[in-house]
Amino acid sequence: MKQAEQGDRPSMGLLNLNEGDHKYQLTRHAPTEALHPFVKHYWIVSWDLTGLEPYPQHVVPNPCVNLVVERNHTFFFGPSGRKFSYLVSEKGRVFGVKFKPGGFYPFLRAPVSSLYGQPMNVSNILDVTAASLEDRLLGRGMMRIKSVTSTSYYVDIFLLKMLKREWLTILCNRLNGTGRC
Repeated sequence: MKQAEQGDRPSMGLLNLNEGDHKYQLTRHAPTEALHPFVKHYWIVSWDLTGLEPYPQHVVPNPCVNLVVERNHTFFFGPSGRKFSYLVSEKGRVFGVKFKPGGFYPFLRAPVSSLYGQPMNVSNILDVTAASLEDRLLGRGMMRIKSVTSTSYYVDIFLLKMLKREWLTILCNRLNGTGRC
């Protein structure tokens, strides 16, 4: 996994990125090469504004799907037609997967427009609950993955397993029409 250069990073829809740098830390990480056709990057935002004023981060969304793992608010979010704001306050961490345009289709197997304006529960796509994914990626007890590299590796493996299962089902459907080989 390679972390994107901080000085050269594009805003990816984040407005006033330089001002935000004083409020939170944003890092982007490449997925494993096998996921490059599907995943643009992983992103992690962390902050500690304990005792400070909350910061409204404004975002102009890109036309892609994001898996957002945030405590008690973990969903797949589809493209949106309008700017939104996220209030960064207290202390927190969010992990995300930014899929490339078209890259989420093998997981969803339906038009991405079905996600427009309505987030999808992770358990509809992945074999995991939102709470267990949050515990694993954001931390809670012994389940927490300790390093960014290990977190990215865990998500790589998880997505590759899901991708393999979906493509095997498609192949079996084409071979015998049952979805079972």
